[in-house]
Amino acid sequence: EHVAALLAIKVKGTVKVSLSRKEEFLCGKTRTPIDFKVRLGVKDGRFECMDFDYLIDRGAYFGGSYDLCYASMDKAYSLYECDNIKTNCTIVYTNTQHPGAVRGYGGPQINFARETAINDLCRKHGLDKVQFRLDNLFDNKSMNRVTKKTVTSAYVKNCLTMALEKTKKKRNRWEDEEY
Repeated sequence: EHVAALLAIKVKGTVKVSLSRKEEFLCGKTRTPIDFKVRLGVKDGRFECMDFDYLIDRGAYFGGSYDLCYASMDKAYSLYECDNIKTNCTIVYTNTQHPGAVRGYGGPQINFARETAINDLCRKHGLDKVQFRLDNLFDNKSMNRVTKKTVTSAYVKNCLTMALEKTKKKRNRWEDEEY
């Protein structure tokens, strides 16, 4: 973007920069690599505790590190009912390209880590993955653990229930697949 902007100023017109795949990976922004350790505690099919410990690689420069750390920690506990949640975030600076903000800012990484851990937990204990989520997801009566305000726009349970109804015939086939 910087090169295109400078060239557009210089020529006083529109500029298009086309990069090969290799150039894109060498010059373009990447998502922030995050290494997660997720521990979940469950009793009677409900979350008792969640523990997230992660290491964020912010590349060679500081830009937005603490914001990303907070944003990802916020998303760690904003989907499921759980009273005991611990998050620990460590930021490291490495001799690599500085990653940039992409849609979701910290969300895709933490959501992938948490949902994968939930799948593993359900498989290990013989729990139904969808029902477990339905039993633990926020709804419109849930309270945000940080702001202490009632969540009034949580429709993820409704969405999951509708998806379950529409895919019931195919679901048994998916349950047997390893990924």
